[in-house]
Amino acid sequence: MTKIYHEIRDPVHVFIKLDNDERKVLNSFPFQRLRHIHQLAMSYLVYPGATHKRFEHSLGVMELAGRVFDIVTQEVNIHISMGP
Repeated sequence: MTKIYHEIRDPVHVFIKLDNDERKVLNSFPFQRLRHIHQLAMSYLVYPGATHKRFEHSLGVMELAGRVFDIVTQEVNIHISMGP
C-alpha cells in the first residue's frame, strides 16, 4: 500500500509533504484557526513584510520535526544497549 502525499509550497522548505493523517490535522478547525493569529504579534504594523502567521510557523515546525524523526529512526542511528 503506497502512501499518498500532498505537497504545500513553502518559501523556506520549498515543498512540505503531508500524508493523509497529517492532512486531516491540517484541515481541522483548531489548526485552521492558526491562520488568523500573528506569529510576531503586532510587529506587522511597523514592518509590513512581517505578516507571519502561526499557521505558517506550525507547518515549518511540522516539517522540521518530521525530518528529525526520520533521521533519528534510521536503522544506522538506532543503538540497542546490551548492558555494561
